[in-house]
Parts: sequence; structure tokens; C-alpha cells
Amino acid sequence: MQLVMLPFAFIVPVIAGRMSSQRLLVVITTILLMTGTIGLLYGSSNIILLWIIMLGIGGGFAFSLSMMFFGLRTENAHQAAKLSGMAQSIGYLFAAVGPALIGYLHDATNSWNLPLFILLGASVLLFLVGIGAARNRFVGSPT
Repeated sequence: MQLVMLPFAFIVPVIAGRMSSQRLLVVITTILLMTGTIGLLYGSSNIILLWIIMLGIGGGFAFSLSMMFFGLRTENAHQAAKLSGMAQSIGYLFAAVGPALIGYLHDATNSWNLPLFILLGASVLLFLVGIGAARNRFVGSPT
């Protein structure tokens, strides 16, 4: 999955930087992540590689977009540093706790269903936050 993610981590910022609003990229990201997760839940195991590839591409989109928004939605380096520090602190906390929590839930339920439903919920949350971040306006400016 990481190998699939890598090219998109370089391509998406170039595309995103040329767009005034990145909402379409957020929608594509969410579709990829949700389709990959639903595929793991209900899809055929014969094409599990397809679901993993979709998750990898969606993850590449999500990570690179989130990093781009710090620069695109702030007016100066000081503002970008403050926003980045706050958001990355929260993001890396989830990244540290998430795998252990998902593993615990898998062990406790002896199933991947609950962990995958939680990932679907995280995709919905990513969509809602991403749509807000993709608006063509600076942080702190009036709506």
C-alpha cells in the first residue's frame, strides 16, 4: 500500500496547487478510501489487491492534501507554522493511537468488521473536515 501511495504524494500537490478549490480532490480521496474499505468488508477476496491499491491511492491523496492545506490556507509562514503545529499534533496523536486501537478491537471481537467500520467513519470525518479545508479562503478570514 505504501508503494502505491508514493507517486500520488508527489502528483497530488502539483494538481492541488493549480486549483482554486480542492474540493474535487477531497471527494476523490473519500471515494477511494471508502470504496477500498467497503471492498475489504464486503468485496471478493479474489480482488483484495484492488481494494488495497484503492486505499493506498486514497491515502496518498489524503496525506499530500493535508500537508498542502497548511500553505494554501494561510497568508504567511508564521500562520502556516501555527496551523501546522496544531493540526499535526492532533494528526500524529491519532496516528500513534489508531493502529493499537484497531488491533485491540480486532483482537477483542475476533473480526475485522468493527475496525473497518471505524475506518469508514474516519473517512466520513476526513471528508467533512476536508471539504471545509478545501474552500478557497484563508484561515481566520470571514466566510
